[in-house]
Amino acid sequence: MDWNTLLTASIPAVISYLVSRNQTNAKLKEIEATNNAELEKIKLTHELELQKLKEEAQINDQYLQNQAMQPVMQNLIGQIFSGEVSMEQVKKLSDDANSFKKN
Repeated sequence: MDWNTLLTASIPAVISYLVSRNQTNAKLKEIEATNNAELEKIKLTHELELQKLKEEAQINDQYLQNQAMQPVMQNLIGQIFSGEVSMEQVKKLSDDANSFKKN
């Protein structure tokens, strides 16, 4: 086999290899771009769901606090109307509660 025959046979194979490699690289870049877009979409969805869960937890906590305070407030209002507790005592309790919240 002479060099011309070998060279003539090798050139199409090399060209085919280079074209195939370029097509493969282009396809990989396309897949990577698609995957990155899907990943960003999933991250955004996750962040939105997490924010929604946090808001629902805050609402639930507030509801539970309100439910816990309802009998206390009803009792306090009853004591105010009956004269057992004065408004000055209520104000002092309120101030104490606010200072306790800050700490």
